[in-house]
Amino acid sequence: MDFTISIPQANAYQTTGLFHHLMQLPPRMEKLDVLCEIQENSISDRYFYTIQCKLKRRSQEREIRRAISEEIARYICTYFEENLIEDAIQKHYPQYYDREIEQIKVHTNRLFQKNTHTYFRTPYSKRSDRLGKPIFHFLRESKLLAIDGYVHFRLEHYRKALAKCVHDAVDQFLLDQEYQDFISLLKYFVSVQGSKIDLVHLMHRGVKQFELLDEQRKPLQLNDGGTLQEIVEHSFSHEDLIVSTLLTIAPEKIILHTKFPEENIIHTLSQIFESRIVKCNGCSSCGTVETLDL
Repeated sequence: MDFTISIPQANAYQTTGLFHHLMQLPPRMEKLDVLCEIQENSISDRYFYTIQCKLKRRSQEREIRRAISEEIARYICTYFEENLIEDAIQKHYPQYYDREIEQIKVHTNRLFQKNTHTYFRTPYSKRSDRLGKPIFHFLRESKLLAIDGYVHFRLEHYRKALAKCVHDAVDQFLLDQEYQDFISLLKYFVSVQGSKIDLVHLMHRGVKQFELLDEQRKPLQLNDGGTLQEIVEHSFSHEDLIVSTLLTIAPEKIILHTKFPEENIIHTLSQIFESRIVKCNGCSSCGTVETLDL
């Protein structure tokens, strides 16, 4: 029983990858008690790989097709997926250029594991399993498989799944752009604003748990006569509140005390205030005992 897999010679990365995956078949076939050899031929502008399998019993045919389809599916996920993502971006969002396309591709890859589409709810191995099933059935009808043609004309469901991920990734990309524009505006505001107070201690003890202390480590009295902690208790947007409060009082230096440096608010404050904000390396007030990198 012979199967022939072909691919254009133009893309050396893809042709080398296909050869690597097909060469996994002989040892796999050996475990199935099947003798397997791979022959390579070059005709015109294509490579043809013939998979020659010698069956000892008819029941082995199904397992041979399964092994071949699984390797082809893994190969497509590894060597074609990125190009398909880029094609989807350029087709649906032609206004973006190279740098933006690369950022959208990063967002798309991040969405693979949590997207609701059936192809991307599960890890990579399961995604290739889904690709393997239609290839398995295709090889029952045809012993010749042109990889490029199959990807572009037979995997419509897979391509739609990728396009859905791209759409979601573009939404995230635009949100990130808006966020960065907002951060840039606030950084500019900080840079041109004169300081109204030399130093404050920002105590961060967890979600919605902030306190501003003055140089003597006493609660800082704000313009309305209250303290930050009192205002936070009646606020729905504590992150916006702490940012706007620090922008208003414009301290020359902010000493941050936190055991939760991974929280978004800490990252945001570090971006806005840059050199004005410094970390506490450990004190009795916050209980930190090691250096925290912001």
